[in-house]
Amino acid sequence: MRFRRCAALFAAIMLVAVVSGHGQAVMYKSYVFDAWGTAVPTPEPYMPVKTVYGNDLGIGNFRNAQDLFVAPDGTLYIVDTGNNRIVATDADFNVLAVHDRFEFAGETHTFKNPKGVFVTDDGQMFVADTLNLRVVHFDSQGNCVGIISDPEKDNTELFPDYFRFRPNKIAVDQAGRMYVTVEGLYEGIMVLDLDGRFRGFVGAPKVRIGFWDYFWRRIASDEQRKRMRHLLPTEYSSMYLDQQGFILTIVSGGDVNVDQLIRRLSPAGVDVLRRDGLHPPMGDLYTGYRSQISGYSQLVDIIGRDNDVYSVLDQRRGRVFTYDRDGNLLYVFGGTGQGEGLFVNPAALEELGSGNMVVLDASNNSITVFAPTEYAVMIHAALDHYEHGRYDQAAEMWQQVIRLNANYELAYSGVAAAHLRQGDYQTAMQYYKLGNNRSGYS
Repeated sequence: MRFRRCAALFAAIMLVAVVSGHGQAVMYKSYVFDAWGTAVPTPEPYMPVKTVYGNDLGIGNFRNAQDLFVAPDGTLYIVDTGNNRIVATDADFNVLAVHDRFEFAGETHTFKNPKGVFVTDDGQMFVADTLNLRVVHFDSQGNCVGIISDPEKDNTELFPDYFRFRPNKIAVDQAGRMYVTVEGLYEGIMVLDLDGRFRGFVGAPKVRIGFWDYFWRRIASDEQRKRMRHLLPTEYSSMYLDQQGFILTIVSGGDVNVDQLIRRLSPAGVDVLRRDGLHPPMGDLYTGYRSQISGYSQLVDIIGRDNDVYSVLDQRRGRVFTYDRDGNLLYVFGGTGQGEGLFVNPAALEELGSGNMVVLDASNNSITVFAPTEYAVMIHAALDHYEHGRYDQAAEMWQQVIRLNANYELAYSGVAAAHLRQGDYQTAMQYYKLGNNRSGYS
């Protein structure tokens, strides 16, 4: 217990040192969870460096903007939902284009409450034109080449009578499969071809039925069963196509276990997300870390990053949680409130060049840019060294992380894993013990 208290004190001291080294203090506290589920302080992994408003870009303020997307060429696309437009900028927020109307089949069209955008490697753009009940397809020159709507017309037996095609998020893989999350659709993620033909569903969430629900349904009459609530799996709230062609996604709560809300779906729709960390990837551990905001995290967006790292955005607490491929929590930053680095209604997350992170706030109508500190840079460097077989460099980088944060159990496990790969089992066991990593130690 004394070691843990000393380590926590050291981490707090280093937190002040790292923040001071960047010339500013932040309005949020960063932390990770130890093996007991207790939140322990860490140096800040990211610092807010810029806040951007629509007026700063000379296009008028954003209005209830809902999505961000960084294309392969580095262009940032902002889905300005309330203004019914898609704004394209470079990494320095110089406006490249504003898409608010287009020509198709001899008519002029506009968007209505668009909520998602996706751009392919060759520059084709797909817009989820939500309240117009369609997906709009543009070529690399910005010309509309197709409109996809009403996929249920030819598949009426697969869709309920009340169904309306209200697309939210879109992703297109290398094989030309279009994945679409749809409001009010509980069968999973819809799969279409680029001509709009319906190909099926993937990743239908499994419903968790409690004991008492099961019991009462067994003894109830037919009439009573009709009056009982329907146990439906909830919708997918976000989607990201990673470098391996898997879909990182988030189920938006309901009758699904909280530790199963983050998923990585194979093309066949099988969840292959690894949950081998000290705690499952789920945002805040409500039972282990209590704050003024109660309840589990409300995750609304997810992005994939290098070396199978991924980050999720918690709308309830305004925080970004980042995990490695095994589901270990790497770091947390952000918070709720008014001030730099804080959010009122965070809606979308992206990585924008050189490791910078950008968060879209739908209520403040702003985009906040976060730059990585030395602490985060070293964590990602250690993961990259290990991924590419440079185990000596990985161990040394994790040692540098430990010098900044002696209470960071994952760093000890990182050193241990590097020694294990080199056959130095005795040293590996020592560091696994320091990292409270029972499976590694055994």
